[in-house]
Amino acid sequence: MFIAQVQQYRNNNSYNTANSNNSNTTSASSLFSSSLFDSLCGEVDDIHSFSLDTCSKVSNEEKLVVLPFQKEYEIITNAIELTQLERSIMTTMNSNNDDDDNNDKSLSLLFSLQSFYKIISIAQRNSISLSTQSPFRTYYQEMIRKSGGRGSDRQQNIVSNIATILGSNDGKLTRNMDKIVEEKCAVSMGGIFTLTAMMNHSCAPNAEIRGGEYVDCSIDIVAKRDVRCGEEITISYLNLGSQNSHDQTSNSIIGRNRRRKELSSRYLFFCQCTRCRKN
Repeated sequence: MFIAQVQQYRNNNSYNTANSNNSNTTSASSLFSSSLFDSLCGEVDDIHSFSLDTCSKVSNEEKLVVLPFQKEYEIITNAIELTQLERSIMTTMNSNNDDDDNNDKSLSLLFSLQSFYKIISIAQRNSISLSTQSPFRTYYQEMIRKSGGRGSDRQQNIVSNIATILGSNDGKLTRNMDKIVEEKCAVSMGGIFTLTAMMNHSCAPNAEIRGGEYVDCSIDIVAKRDVRCGEEITISYLNLGSQNSHDQTSNSIIGRNRRRKELSSRYLFFCQCTRCRKN
């Protein structure tokens, strides 16, 4: 996401004609306001609320300062060769200070570590877990078809070679071996779908996400029951990405507290949906 934002800036701006700081500020501000992720929840300060075990220790004159993702930020910015000019680009950011009209907006570095934090927070709070479809099933079916059919000498010889490569001592392919291929080839990832990310959570949702095997760059939102005209469409943030999503906890107070704890730690909000209020 950070790299995409840098690339978007590079595509939309000509550095040769950027002769003043004012022009840089204007173009960067325009880029930031038009970002696909700008309307999604996630703030710079959220980074300290997540249980993400990655940080760098930086010494200053008075104390040791812990900076989450400092190392990752430097690796990425060095890999994409972020220039000093790009590092100095300023953008206008909304301020939380409502007392002074003159302070509604403040200047911030567009590609700074703080901006990196904001993007991480957006990803953490809005991404959906996905996995690509296992290539082994498709390959195996095609192999059977092209090797003369199941049980043919050629098919059995190919299967024996595959089983040996996957670690079989007797040349026999077992059911669990496709999991070895899946672990190496079926990539697990997180994706942000901006429309879905704007849907609110409910522990008793009227819709669910379908897209456990991610093969076509899209997911589906499917109604779980009849949805009334004007009724808000809600999904469950718990166990996202599962095609067989089910109630993870009972309707007890303990179950409600467990759901609220998970939602609070992962998404930073206290659930007040209908189901939780009934408990």
